[in-house]
Amino acid sequence: MFNKRYVINQHLELKKIDNYQINELYDFLNSLNNEHHLGFSKSEVDLVNLEEYIVLAKKRWTEKSSYFFVIYLDKQIFGLIKINVDKTNGQIKYLLQTYDPKIIEQLIDFFIRVAQSTNLKWLYLKVEQDNNQLDQILNSVCMYKLNLLELKEINIVRSNTKLIDNYWAKRV
Repeated sequence: MFNKRYVINQHLELKKIDNYQINELYDFLNSLNNEHHLGFSKSEVDLVNLEEYIVLAKKRWTEKSSYFFVIYLDKQIFGLIKINVDKTNGQIKYLLQTYDPKIIEQLIDFFIRVAQSTNLKWLYLKVEQDNNQLDQILNSVCMYKLNLLELKEINIVRSNTKLIDNYWAKRV
């Protein structure tokens, strides 16, 4: 569904997570102190068992249930991005070294364009709290807040919870 490597521009690149990145990933995760994340936090990565975590991420890639990329900015790890796939819906989760609206916009816009060549019909993010800056970014890449009817249509939420306003999506 997704390629193992993407070059977004001369500074920004994505590579499939792999064992050869373990030392760089360990250093990156240990150095985080003011990170920006959405749906994916540093605590989800077990640094003690980082190699096993990478092996599991690669297994999910072959099963086509999750795609895990390392984000490089000027040849240095800047973050991680993961797309969890449920049928034809892809949920984007990311962890970045710092909050950088331009990079967030470039990444999401890029995945929207790439997803158009896959069998995904929707890309979505779950925003856990109101964030006007992030709302503006998501608007700029033509994502929009979903309402209950649309959520049921794409099977993101299977119950009538009040979290509905927190989903942003784009039909691809």
